[in-house]
Amino acid sequence: MIFDKQMELSNEQRVCNAGAAEESENVYDFGVVDPKIGKGEPMMFLFTVDEVFAGTATTLTITGQSSSDNAVADAYANISGITIGPIAKALLVEGYNFTIVLPAFAAYERYFRFMYTGDNTFETTGKISCRQVIDIQSNFAPGA
Repeated sequence: MIFDKQMELSNEQRVCNAGAAEESENVYDFGVVDPKIGKGEPMMFLFTVDEVFAGTATTLTITGQSSSDNAVADAYANISGITIGPIAKALLVEGYNFTIVLPAFAAYERYFRFMYTGDNTFETTGKISCRQVIDIQSNFAPGA
């Protein structure tokens, strides 16, 4: 797979280790005030667990958020329809992959990020990467 560094919202990011919620370390800037994601190739984000999750939390939920002002942290709001989870801690092992596809015609603002929310904290370990991808790599040969 080919990754675009500008579309990498988390790179082996430790999440929910200091609290029950944490935003992605990077933000995507659509470049316009009122972006319109319409028909065409969907925007898909691939999440990869880089380090097993351990701690008192038992689930992780990931929600897409957007804001018109990236300088104001509390200006971000959840976007309806862009949520995955709760994912059980038992699944959050190294190498586990899952995706979120951004729905067309949703109400996006200029800046976009993901919010990671645990039902408590993963204070000992737990790292995740999130990258925008066009397709998911498969290591299986056709017909195998």
